Order: sequence, then C-alpha cells, then structure tokens
Amino acid sequence: MTIQRVGWGWRIRVVLFLLLVLPGAGHAMGPYKSLAVEPEGMADGQLRLPPLREVGTRSGSLMVPVELDESAAWTGRWQTAREGRLVLKLVLPAEGEWRLRLTAPDGSVKRFAPRMTRSGLLGNGDLPVWRQEIGSAAAGIWEARLEGARPGLRGELIVEDDAPWGLYLHRTGGVDNPGVAVWFFHREGASGVIRAPRVAPLAVKHARLQVLGPRGGSRLVALHDDGRHGDGAPGDGVFGASLADLGPGDWLLRAWLQAATPDGGMVARSVEEIFPVVKGGPRLAGGASLERGEGALSVRLPLEGVRDGQRFQAAVEVWSRGDGARPVVWLGGIAPVRDGAVRLRLDPRWLGRAGRLEGLELRAFRLQDPRTHLPVLERARLPIRVPERLLREIAPYHGPVTREMREGPMPADLAARAEAVGGVVMLVHGYCSTGVWPVEDFTDYAVFEDFNQNRSHDEFANLLLDFGAQFPSYGIIAHSQGGDAALHLKTYYWSGLDLATGPRLLQSLGTPYQGTSLAGRLAAIGKRLGIGCGPNFDLTYTGSALWLAGIPDTSRAEVYYYSTSFEDLWWRFDYCDILTDRFLRDPDDGVTEMWSNQLPGGNNMGHETGWCHSADMRDPPQYLDHARNVEMNAQAAR
Repeated sequence: MTIQRVGWGWRIRVVLFLLLVLPGAGHAMGPYKSLAVEPEGMADGQLRLPPLREVGTRSGSLMVPVELDESAAWTGRWQTAREGRLVLKLVLPAEGEWRLRLTAPDGSVKRFAPRMTRSGLLGNGDLPVWRQEIGSAAAGIWEARLEGARPGLRGELIVEDDAPWGLYLHRTGGVDNPGVAVWFFHREGASGVIRAPRVAPLAVKHARLQVLGPRGGSRLVALHDDGRHGDGAPGDGVFGASLADLGPGDWLLRAWLQAATPDGGMVARSVEEIFPVVKGGPRLAGGASLERGEGALSVRLPLEGVRDGQRFQAAVEVWSRGDGARPVVWLGGIAPVRDGAVRLRLDPRWLGRAGRLEGLELRAFRLQDPRTHLPVLERARLPIRVPERLLREIAPYHGPVTREMREGPMPADLAARAEAVGGVVMLVHGYCSTGVWPVEDFTDYAVFEDFNQNRSHDEFANLLLDFGAQFPSYGIIAHSQGGDAALHLKTYYWSGLDLATGPRLLQSLGTPYQGTSLAGRLAAIGKRLGIGCGPNFDLTYTGSALWLAGIPDTSRAEVYYYSTSFEDLWWRFDYCDILTDRFLRDPDDGVTEMWSNQLPGGNNMGHETGWCHSADMRDPPQYLDHARNVEMNAQAAR
C-alpha cells in the first residue's frame, strides 16, 4: 500500500491544488509517452537488445544448501584447488547452540566457534552470518560437520577460496524455448564489467542444475556439453540445459560445477540466477502498415494471441528503403493492444526531416513483456505498407527536434497544471526497504512509502505515478531501485515530473542501473530460509540490460547519480557487508558495484568512500550523508 507523508510547509498549497485543479487526484493520469529518437541516437546500438550471452551473471564462490537431519546434524564436502586462504560463511537462523567441525585433507580436525555478524539485506530483520577464516588451507577435500541447534534447521554454507576460477551463467533461447548455459572462466583475465568471459580450459567432472519453482518444489536438470542444448560446440566446456517445459513465473536456478585444474587440483563453484518464464507470446497477424492517426501518423502492427488492453514495451527502427537506405527514426514506448493491434505514433516531421523517401522499412522490431522486459516477439526486418499519398503529403522539415517529436503531445489535463503551485521533491526508497531519507535534511518534500515490497520497475513506477498525482509537479530523490523506477516513470509515462522546474529532475544514490549479482544469490538464500521479499529479475544484470535498451539518452540525461563504497584501510579487512563481500567486485557499497551504478548517458556526480548501501553495514548508510542530502535538496526540481 502506498502512503503519503508531506512536509508541513506545503500541505495547504497541495490541498488547494487538489480542490481547484485535480478533483480526480489519487489515480494515475494515464497516457503513455510516444518515444522517438533521431538517427544520431541510434548509431551506437544502445537502443537494441543486447545478446543474452553478454549479460549473464558471475560467481567466484561455492554456495551449499544446509539442512540439519533428525539428529540435528549436517555434513558437507567440497574440494579446494590450491593452498591458500579459505573463508567459510554460514547463514543460519540464530536458534540454540551449535558446533562446527572441519576435517582437513590430511585428516586433522579443527573445531571452531565462528564469529557472528549480521546482514540486514533480506528485508526481514537482521540475518545472522557466522564467518570463519583459515589463513593457509591445504588443497584437497574438506569436510564440514554442523551439530546442535534443532532438526530441520535450514541455511546456506558459502565457501570462498583464492583459486582464480569462477562460473558464468546466461540465459539462452527465446520465449518459446528458454534455456541456460554455464561455464568456468579465469577470474584474473576477466574484466569487472558485464561481458561474457572466455571459457577456461578445465576438465569438468560434475555439472548439475537445480530448478526451484515459483510456488515451491524443486528438481534437478541435466547439464550437457553436447552442442544440442544451447551450449555451443560439443566438448567446448560450455554446459547447457533446455528449460522449455517450465511454466510461467519467476523460477530460481542453482548450478554447481566441479572441474580438474591444470595443476592437478579440483575446483568447485556455484552460481544462482533468477529465471522468469513468460508463456503465450503474441504473433504477427499480417503486415505492418503506416496509417494516419490522431494528429500524427502511426505504425500499425496487427497481432494474434493477444487481448485488447494487453500491454507491451515496443520498439522499432524506421528506415528509408532503396539503394540509399538510411535510418529515419527509432520509435518506442508502452503500447497497449487496441482492436487487435499495437500502434507506435510517428510524428510526420521525422519523415520530413529525412528528405526524399522512396519507401520505408522496419528493422529491429520487438515487443517485450513490461514486467520482465523479456522479448516476446522479434523481427530483424519487416516490410511496411505505406500509401503513396501519405508520403506525398509529407512536408520537408528543417526545424529543431522538439519535445513533442520525442515524447508525443502532453495530455491537456497535465498541461493545464503548468502554472499550479505546490510542487515537491519526492523522497523514494528502494527494493524491500523501509523509509531511509532523514526528512530533516529536506524541504518541500513528500515521502513515498511502499515498505518491504518487491516490485518490478514498471510496477514501482506506476506506484510513484499514483502517489505523485496529488501534486502539480515534482522531482525525485531516490535510493537504490527507486532510481530505476523514477527513470522508468520519466521515460514511459506522462506525470508531474514533466512539469517540474529546477536544476535536477531525477537524483539517485546507490542505484544499480546495470544490475547486481546479489539479485540471484540473495533470492536463493531468502528462498532457502523462507525470508526476504522474493526474486526481482529487474535487478539482475540480464534484466537491467534488457530494461536499459528501451531508455533513450534524453531520459538518461535527466538523471544525476551518486555512488559510494567502504573506506579501504591498509591495516584491516574492509567491507560493507560480510555476507556479500566476495559476491561483489570492489569497489562496492555492499549491494551494488561502482561499475554497475553507472548510467551511460546520465550525469555522474562522483563516487565517495566511507559510506555503505544501507544500515547495519561496516560504514554508515549512504543516505545519512547530511552534506550530500543538503546538496541534492538544493538542486532538486519541484
């Protein structure tokens, strides 16, 4: 439920605005923007979907499920490839007393009382994490035995070592034949940014995949390196599985691989990922056509297998046809089905700007599911029927590219509010979060509250839209996923953001614009322990990349973003969150890495050390930095 909290200084003006201007406030104002980008903005390919192979997730550790048997004990084994540091992290509810016994490869037994710290990352209170480090652990088979507590207690054991190999996993196939591919890579030769690493030449001895259902239950699926399961060539070290039989919903994948290393050792790693499945995709029911619409032209695409009112994220490139084929305009936006077709508005000035046209062609057409951004229909090229009379009526256009050309006409009821008073800055929290912003640092504010919830970017944006309908205009200061939702709102929906005035429309702190590897790992831990807010595909590297492919530079340019990380001192072991330290690549804030905080095309306001993502981490939470808050408040549009 969304609840409002408004700074007292503006309550009277807001009430007057609601009474005089917006009698229907409290409901989303509706129309979607009609996005358009000139050819210059299409050249870098940023508005095309990335190859799924390039936007997977990485892991450099092993995560093993723990469940105490009837005698309140559990035994697990793993192999380390070489001598070096060994770190064990046991995520287990703090119930009763228990003992941990480690048996080294030489048979010697070590008994520990690991040091407990806490992680607050799963949203339902502090999560106990016991950590034990062995400075010089021998290579070979290790055994851990956990005794005590109570039968049936469940948790996770995370094993981290210095061996330089990791796992990479990515989605394969389309909406009708989804699958997964996974392989070992050498971490020392892989960059920290998202891209598929090279396959390491290791001899894989064991490979298995666990598939956990949206409503419970799990099963093991075979992984193959035979060239027939989306895994590349036979024997190339890439293992794949077909998951076409999965029903709709958010599944969770856990892959474990063990391999022999060149020096004769054995290395084991696991990787976890959220795997949404969308069923019943649309199909083209005929040819595309250019039609005269309401005050403009429209590209019409008839569909079957859909219902009126169903929404898709749509995008297409319009090209001139013939020997001198060239891009004319990129069109995008959220497109509802009406009379069995989706339509994308095309301002005729784009055609007039392109010069003489012999005909048109559509390229890189796609429809995406608005919740997951997974493509449900794609065509590399499509012919489009263009009545000759429409082309003859196109007048040359040599003027500037206007806002209306980029976003469509502003709705009349929104434009009527342009002179209204009562604008605010909206303070927005993130995924599975409570209120974070200290309101004493802000003026003329409204606090958005949707605590401890799991929302897609689109669902989150619509909640912001509903909440903001009571104000004539607003800017946004957002933490974590709130920044993604704010950018989504600005891009796809007409709202009070479009009437705000001031230097910075959207400001964000600690927002994982390019995703975080924690999305899958924390979902696995949360599912195992029955806590947390659930999986969120939009926060994965894959989901974020698919989402960003629909965000034009003009929207990104409205974002001013900040990032932070822990203070790194030479004389101590530094981190933000003990649970996630090795899940992320430094520098990080305990949830997001500095590189994944970056929004290409946005305004980078700098990176500061000594601040972590949220409370209960090593350094103070980033949103309590008074100096930064005062700066953002002063610069915020309202």
